[in-house]
This record gives sequence, structure tokens and C-alpha cells, in this order.
Amino acid sequence: MVALVALTALAGSALADPPSEPDHGVNETRFPVLWSGDEDGTVNTYDEGGQDVALRQLANGTDLPLNAPPRDVERWNAGDFGEFPETNRSVSIQPSYADTSDGEFVKGAHATLFAIQPSTTLRLSDSRQPLYVGRSGEVLVTTDYRVRVPEDDTTGDRQVYWSLETHRIEETRLTIDGETVASDGGSHTPRFAFDALAAGSHRIAVETEVFVRLEKHVRTEETDCWENGTTTRCQTDVDHNYTHPTETVTVEDDRRVVVEDLQVTGKRAEYPDGSGALAVTANRPWLGYSTSQGNVTGTWRLYSARDPSWDTLVYAQQNNTTQRHSPLHPLQVNAFPMAMGASAAEPTTRVLATDGQRYEAPTLPENVELGVPNGTYTGSRTIVTRFPEQVSAIRARGFVRGRSTTVDTGDFDTVPIHRSNLTLAVRNDSDSTTRIEVRLRDAATGDPIDTVDRDGFVVIDGERVNTTDDGTALVTLDDAGTFVSARYEPGDWWHHDRGYVEDSVTVSLDGPSLQVLAAVFRFAVPVGLLLLAAYLIDRITTWQLWPPWRGL
Repeated sequence: MVALVALTALAGSALADPPSEPDHGVNETRFPVLWSGDEDGTVNTYDEGGQDVALRQLANGTDLPLNAPPRDVERWNAGDFGEFPETNRSVSIQPSYADTSDGEFVKGAHATLFAIQPSTTLRLSDSRQPLYVGRSGEVLVTTDYRVRVPEDDTTGDRQVYWSLETHRIEETRLTIDGETVASDGGSHTPRFAFDALAAGSHRIAVETEVFVRLEKHVRTEETDCWENGTTTRCQTDVDHNYTHPTETVTVEDDRRVVVEDLQVTGKRAEYPDGSGALAVTANRPWLGYSTSQGNVTGTWRLYSARDPSWDTLVYAQQNNTTQRHSPLHPLQVNAFPMAMGASAAEPTTRVLATDGQRYEAPTLPENVELGVPNGTYTGSRTIVTRFPEQVSAIRARGFVRGRSTTVDTGDFDTVPIHRSNLTLAVRNDSDSTTRIEVRLRDAATGDPIDTVDRDGFVVIDGERVNTTDDGTALVTLDDAGTFVSARYEPGDWWHHDRGYVEDSVTVSLDGPSLQVLAAVFRFAVPVGLLLLAAYLIDRITTWQLWPPWRGL
């Protein structure tokens, strides 16, 4: 019994083995990246080689998140699709999850979607996982059946003989929202194309009609006997009746899809130092955008994994059903929220914020080792990014390969960002309290900044205060020290028609003399450090830097 259990477990493991070698035009560098969720090997750190070798080694040891949907998934599926096993009328071959239908003569009939591509399953949460497709694409289908020919009955005066005249896949149709858009005559692996699919949700379905015609031969014997004197005579009449029973069985499979009609709007800004910023908002969840200064990626990343429901094929025959290792391993691109959140490819580019709807984090399939947030997360409908210089155009990237759109940022609303000017003035100072006036101005225009009617605030001595419409606020501090510091923390510029940069200020409560002394101290420290460095360099080199007034 123990040996039997071990053998069964081993067989089950063998049935689930994914491909181990590149095929179908996928090169050896990209091949390991496509199989997230499969058993990872040991990362080999000893092989010499360039970036391609390092990528193969890393993918062999772990699952890798992707920033773009790989074309190799479609290339693999198209080639793998052609390896559907040869079949005949006595066996129906199907994936283990296929929904089959039986008639009187047609048995195990099915039409099963192998792949819709390009497409990406967006794992928003455990309960919301729409399949995104492009406006155009292809649908790969497998379909099969077997024919049951009734057994002959050769006993008695009425004998029945059955034979199969013809059987075929009459037609397989691709329908979208109930309307037929393509058909195929009789292939077990039809392949359809669709184009110009309207935005929104659609039902993609395939329907296969299986036709069978048999011959039923009924041979009837009727014997009539009579007495002729002392002799009994008999005469047997034989009647032959031929009929041709037919049967048509229709089977289907369907999938609800969403066309990724990516559209973006945005705001642009320029900081006083010349750096630029963008706040880009998409009409639906999206991957991010590309600029001349690198990629910016939002909450979601991608991975590619095989569909494990195709790991085994069922061979259904008249008297037995067996399971065999499947030569077919269709791949599917998936989008998932990554724990690290939004990021920029270039170190000089910084993601300031993301905004969007909150979701419950999904659970990834077994063995997919990619970090997802704990609990809830914010989907990045809006991505706000600061760049070292202005960006003139972006390419918004969708989850589906080929679904991108280029946008001129000159069409975005422009939000000016000005420097702010924060000042403090001591209005009353006693032994126990200090009354300070906070004044906040636009450094470029001199206009007061009202933090009551906009995001942002002033922090003075650890306390948040808001300035009014004249840009001022009066604050009373208890037991203030020698110095009082304040800083202005402006709100998000993309929520207003004008933005500001932060400012800070420190004042002394001990009069002008100490203020002058403090200013001298702030100047003397860096100058003193510079002179000390020059002295030390002069002592250990021959540069003759000391004294600095040498040669004057």
C-alpha cells in the first residue's frame, strides 16, 4: 500500500511538470521569466556571462515581476497550441476542467478556450479579476468528441446492425455578445481573429456543432409453416430495413472580457529650480507611463504563469478514461499589486504620490512568490512624479501588450509652483508666554497664502496652525525657548491651481544682539571647516595652500 501511494504521488507530480527547455521561438533568456509559480531551482552564481546569463539564473531561482507584458507569451501559446494531440472518433481529448456534453451517439463533446491574446488578468482582489484584452486579438480553441456506435444485436428473429457513416465537426463559430464574427469548417484547433472591438465589457464565446450520421440495419425473419400431408413445410421471409439516424450536438465555452481603452488626463508643473512634475490620471487601472527620462510604474506589476488546469489531458473512451501529461501549457499574463508600490526607473526621478480606489489585496496562486500588500492597498489611478527637467510627452502603458497611448503634456493643465516666504515676528514676550505673528506670502507675487482654504499648514514649535485670508496667524506659546522655528508644509500642488514649495524660518527671542551672534555663528562654522581642510591639505601635500592669503 505504501508503494502504491508513493507511485501515485510521483505520477501526479510528473503530470504537472512544466516545460524545461525553450521552444516555439522563445529564446533561452526570456524563457525562464515566463514561468512564475513553477518550482524554483537553485540560483547558480558561478557561471560566467553577461546580463542575459544573470537573468536566467535569477529567474531559475525566484519569480520575477515584469514592467511590461511580454510578447513571448503569445509566441509560446501560438506554438504550443499546435501540439494538441491527434485524435479519432473513439476518443475525446480534453483538459481536466472542460465542460463536456453527451448525446445519444456523440459523447464527450467540448469546445474549450485555449487562449485569448493578447490579454492580461488583472488581480484587483480575490473577488475582482477581470480579463483585459485589446481592441483586436485572436482566440485559440480546442474542440473534440467521440462517437458511440451502439452494439449489434444478432439474437432472435430481429437483428440490428449499426455502422458509422460519417462524423465531423460541422462548424465552430466565434461570437461576441451573441453575434457571429468568424467561423471555421472542421478543425479540432480553430484559430480566430477579432478586430475593432468596442470599449467596455464583452462576452467572447465559441460554439462547436458536432454532426454524426449512422446506418441502422434491421434484419427481420418471419417463418410461416404449414402441414402438407405428413410433411411440415416452412418458408422464411427476410425483411431488411435501413434507416440513417443523425445527431447534432452543440457545445460552447465563453469568457467575459474588458477592452482596455486607456485614456489619460493630467496636470504639469515647473518648480522654481527648473525641475518638472506631472500628475497623470487614467480612466481605469493602468500600468504606468514612459518618458524620455525612463519608466514610471504605479501600484501594479506583471507576471507570466502557465494555466495549471491544462497540466493533464483526459482521454475519454468507450470503456475507460485515463489522464496523461499534457503537451500543452498555455501561458497567461497577470497584473497584481506589488508591496513596494509605485516606483521610477531613474534615481533622479521621484514618485511623489499615488491616488485611487482602495482594494482588498488579492491572494496570488500557489507557488507564485511575489510580494503583495497586506490588507488593503490603493490602486494607482493617479501617479504624481517629479523629474529633473520638463517632460514634453509621455506614453501611457496599459496592462495588455500593445495597448499604449502617447500624450503631449502640453495639453495638460499647467499649475505654477512658486516659492513661499515664511516669516515670524515676536509681538509680545513675557516670562510665561510668547505671542508670535506668523506671516506667509507668495515669494513671487507677494500675495498672502491662506492655508484655511487650501491644503497645507504651518508648523510652529511643533503645533499646526493655519493662516487666514491675509496670510497671517497669531500664535501664543507657553515656555518658549531661546529660539522658535516654523516651517510651511504646502499641500499637494495637483489639487490646486497654484502650488508652493516649503519654507522654514527660525527667530531668536533674546533680542537683536543674539540674532546677530547666531548669524555670525551660522556663517563661521562652514568657513572654519573650509579653512581647516585647507590647512590639513597643505600639511600633507606640496600644494602650498596655507595661508590662504599667500601671494596677496
